[in-house]
Amino acid sequence: MASVDWITWKTDAKELINSEQIEEVLTKKANVFNNSINNVYNSIKIETEKGGLNKESLSINGESPSNIAANKILKRIENIKVLMDKFNNKISTQVAEQKKIEKEQLITAIEEKIDEQERILQNTMSLRNRISTNNQVVDINDVNAIINVTNEKIAMLKERLEKAKAI
Repeated sequence: MASVDWITWKTDAKELINSEQIEEVLTKKANVFNNSINNVYNSIKIETEKGGLNKESLSINGESPSNIAANKILKRIENIKVLMDKFNNKISTQVAEQKKIEKEQLITAIEEKIDEQERILQNTMSLRNRISTNNQVVDINDVNAIINVTNEKIAMLKERLEKAKAI
């Protein structure tokens, strides 16, 4: 799977792999492929049953080389269709796994940032509790402002976390 070391708490959910979009493109491409391959298959199949590739045409010693070759081609086309289905399923599985990995990484990054901000909040509140009214180095209003900003950051991060979990 692809690396997710680029995901941080700032990563927007829209930046994560879009499995729905990939599935839509995959389905469209698979339909185009299947329509094309089915047209070829059906044309050959009709010829093997009713046309110039049937068992009676160009019979040598009771066998029709053209019919044998046509049936081999039909088998190969069937094998290709099976392989394409497996390939599409593998892509879908890999995309779903990648989305899960990216979602988990985003959630972890946001949770770590929340923990960091909560530690900052605790330390700042501890500082505020130790500031005396006569302190001329640190203004209590500045400390209160930092506490308010940190609380806002935590609230924003918790909203971001809920959105990430809903992906």
